[in-house]
Amino acid sequence: MDASLALFRRHPGLRERLPHHPLLPGPTPVAPFPLAGAADLWIKRDEHSTPIYGGNKPRKLEFLIGHALARGSRRLLTTGGLGTNHGLATTLLARAAGLETTLVLVDQPVTDAVREQLRLDQGAGARLRYGGSVAGAA
Repeated sequence: MDASLALFRRHPGLRERLPHHPLLPGPTPVAPFPLAGAADLWIKRDEHSTPIYGGNKPRKLEFLIGHALARGSRRLLTTGGLGTNHGLATTLLARAAGLETTLVLVDQPVTDAVREQLRLDQGAGARLRYGGSVAGAA
């Protein structure tokens, strides 16, 4: 989809200055959303953005991963709460591009969902580092 990015079509000079690694196979689909009283309501189905990880995160990661690859990096480092979805998206999509990932994780309440997210991060190959409390770092 790289060649058809609206950003590059509108500003062709950016293509040479803004590294990009295509992750989305094409535009995400839109679908009718039946809602009583609403006439012709449609939603964008970003959960279908990539086969690896859906949602809005792949769009920004196309540029972050592109930048890392252009620099010759072998590993991405990112941070978030213990249950960060961004960390998992980064790990999965970076791995598909041949990059490793380190997640520096900071405190948040530990729930079953957070525990599951940590299992997914580790299973996806992320190197996990504990960063402590955000309040303590300030």
